[in-house]
Amino acid sequence: MDTINHAELRRKGQTHLVEDLGNGYFQVTSGSSHNEYTVVLDPTGTSARCSCKWGQRAEDQPLGKGSCSHVKSAVAFMDAAAEMGIQAFAACA
Repeated sequence: MDTINHAELRRKGQTHLVEDLGNGYFQVTSGSSHNEYTVVLDPTGTSARCSCKWGQRAEDQPLGKGSCSHVKSAVAFMDAAAEMGIQAFAACA
């Protein structure tokens, strides 16, 4: 099993650009490589999928410590939207 540096994941995630595509789908552009990844958040808010290499290791990533930086960025986007009173995930409910 790989060692995960959670501080590094948080730092990387802060450089990503997140676009809400609707219905729980997000396009996340890497701040360093500029590669684009698709993140799909589960409507229950318990797991997600990402098209990156890390995300393809497991079909669904539990939200939290095991998530890739792209999933973490999409979740942070959702949290920020909620704080501003925007329901970015409303179409999935």
